[in-house]
Amino acid sequence: SRRRQADSLDDMPNEPRSMASANPTPEEEAMRGELAAAIQQAIMSLPRDQRAVVVFVDVQGLSYGEAAEAAGVSIGTVKSRLSRGRRAVRDYLRERGGELLPPEFRQTG
Repeated sequence: SRRRQADSLDDMPNEPRSMASANPTPEEEAMRGELAAAIQQAIMSLPRDQRAVVVFVDVQGLSYGEAAEAAGVSIGTVKSRLSRGRRAVRDYLRERGGELLPPEFRQTG
């Protein structure tokens, strides 16, 4: 079994990082903390089968095959549960924490 390859920061080019990413303001830190808490609440609100797959794939970084093996279901079932779970998390965040989301994830109109 293989996990997704993680990029090492040591392998990245030595380009200067923006001040915002290197030294977030207290407001940015607070917003990140609130968003993390909202995401955790959203995941916890999922039905058990969807929550397990979202955690396996999106939190732990397992492949679809590894998640299928861990959950004891087919890869197709993993994909459908992951799709439904991600949609439910997105909807939860839009309803309860829309102002915490980056602009590209907010509802328009």
